[in-house]
Amino acid sequence: MFRYLEKYTGIYRVLGYLDLNTNDFPRTDNGDIDPSYEDLYIPCYRGKSVIKHTYEKDILVICFYGKNSTAKNVYKELKDKYKKIYLEYEDCGEDGLIYFNADDIKKIATIVRPKTSGASIKWNSNKNLPKVSYDIPKEDNDKLVTITKNLSKLQKMHFGKAVSSLFLTSKNLKEEQKQSRLTPKQFIHSKGLWEEYIKLAKKEVKNVN
Repeated sequence: MFRYLEKYTGIYRVLGYLDLNTNDFPRTDNGDIDPSYEDLYIPCYRGKSVIKHTYEKDILVICFYGKNSTAKNVYKELKDKYKKIYLEYEDCGEDGLIYFNADDIKKIATIVRPKTSGASIKWNSNKNLPKVSYDIPKEDNDKLVTITKNLSKLQKMHFGKAVSSLFLTSKNLKEEQKQSRLTPKQFIHSKGLWEEYIKLAKKEVKNVN
């Protein structure tokens, strides 16, 4: 039942726990996510709980970390509302766990309210990783502003995306840029390629209608 919760992508927001030391998924030496990684969860609004897989075929668990009293209340609500479904409550001191059958997740959802915003985003998307801070010095950014100053706001937006994509493609840097979690312009600058990028921008701005 490897990465069981992937099946809910598109229905609920499926996320993966990050390595606290790197703020990233555990990765191999070549930058790929560790093939054994499967620490996925679905965040819920009720009690800031999470739904996880128990590794027992189709049994899921709602985890209320530090909110055992909320877990007890939710368990009672579920038992009162759905008298015939499988439910099991476990008291773990400060934490409370509620086990249920995956077939009943829609019923469970009426009480714990799993997050649906961003449901189409895959758990391993870079969108789920914290942004990396990198500032392009003002004097360098001003060089680009000077080149695009006569373009409309919409033209500037399309121009920036087109030139960055063209530059990264020609240098075979697209995959490296994605792994860096920097924006294309930030990545280009961090690689020491800003002057080359500016030259390309000057050349390409002539083609903007």
